[in-house]
Amino acid sequence: MLFLSTVFLALRVYSRLRNTGIGLQADDWVLVAGWFFLLLASANVSWLMAVFLIRGNLLKITIARTHHNLQSVALGLTKTSFGITLFRLMPGGWEAKLIWGVIITMNLQFAIHIIAIWQAICGAPDLGHIGGDRCWRLDQSVAFTVFSALYSAICDIVLALLPWKMIFNLQMKQSERISVAVALSMGILAGVTGVMKAVQGYMLINVRSPDYLYNQAVYWIWSMAEPNVTIISASIPVLRGFVRQVRKRTESSPGAGAYIKTGDTSGRFYNRSTVTATRAEPRDQDASSDSSILVSGQQGSNASERGGITWTTEVSVEYAPRPQTGHHNGSMKKDISKSVGEFEMEPIDRRKDSI
Repeated sequence: MLFLSTVFLALRVYSRLRNTGIGLQADDWVLVAGWFFLLLASANVSWLMAVFLIRGNLLKITIARTHHNLQSVALGLTKTSFGITLFRLMPGGWEAKLIWGVIITMNLQFAIHIIAIWQAICGAPDLGHIGGDRCWRLDQSVAFTVFSALYSAICDIVLALLPWKMIFNLQMKQSERISVAVALSMGILAGVTGVMKAVQGYMLINVRSPDYLYNQAVYWIWSMAEPNVTIISASIPVLRGFVRQVRKRTESSPGAGAYIKTGDTSGRFYNRSTVTATRAEPRDQDASSDSSILVSGQQGSNASERGGITWTTEVSVEYAPRPQTGHHNGSMKKDISKSVGEFEMEPIDRRKDSI
């Protein structure tokens, strides 16, 4: 899971640096910081798995608490990153206030959880706890863990659904609206993992269950899945723009008959069309008369059939496709695509007279 989230994050960073040309923004840096703490949490949980089944080893309690701290910091940073992305899209109004409220309260409960996890559990051997002789019951500890997971999931769902109102007010195709909304709503998956973590955390209240070790392992799996899914969900909107740019580049190859002007360094391709206008001067049947070549008689006759003098004007017109323009801010703003291609006509003054 860590490998997959790393790939998505790397593609996001590459897209920011190489394609959008705007560089890394605040939400990118916060997401990278969250990934770093997630990497530390992954290394820590691997160490925890190595000593978890060793009886009498109280060091595993300290390792488990450290893992919870690292994982909570990773969750807070990754979810904050997505909130910053939404705040850039909706910088004012009640939406911005709601985003700030979600970010502040979510990180506040994470901070409380980081401190509370070091409180000793009553009646259990412990090492390295805080609070002296004070302790809390196991059910209290589990209840707080479940609350933290559920509140984190609720924040994910709120942030995922918030952009829908803004997106469906944009002037764009219905299919484009839906695709953008779905891309920005991938955070719902992180909310689902948070709910599953809460369910598994509730099962830890029964320490005498024969499946306790299994439930503990599954809880750690969901705990690590949540920040990984958050990174992937936060990267998908940026990667959507990256994929669109790649498709546009591959689909914008020049058509048949296209050419480049000699000496033109603009890199534009030109297409050529030729329009030939023929004007016939009608004459009488008297081919030997001087008046036969003057304008007299019936108009609209076929000059080639009547043997008159034909004046041909050949005009060559060159035109190049006008570059399509769009508005893109590197994260996710309005992207209105034109379905009808526009061409910039560049007439060439070229005349050929023949008698």
